Amino acid sequence: MAGLVTASATIQCELGHPVVVQIVDGLVEKDMHRDVVEVNTETGEETVTYCPKCSEAADLLLASGLKPAG
Repeated sequence: MAGLVTASATIQCELGHPVVVQIVDGLVEKDMHRDVVEVNTETGEETVTYCPKCSEAADLLLASGLKPAG
């Protein structure tokens, strides 16, 4: 079941990747470009590294005042 989205914004990082920041059920969710996905062959655990420019863009967007409506 999908949560309640109370705020959403989409921008691009300096490299042109789309960055989506949403506030869902009061929690911040970020959808950013994945630079590297490493898989531990013994455990199957994935380690994801995101584009640092996407992370910066998302943080700036949140710092600029993206807040839940209401």
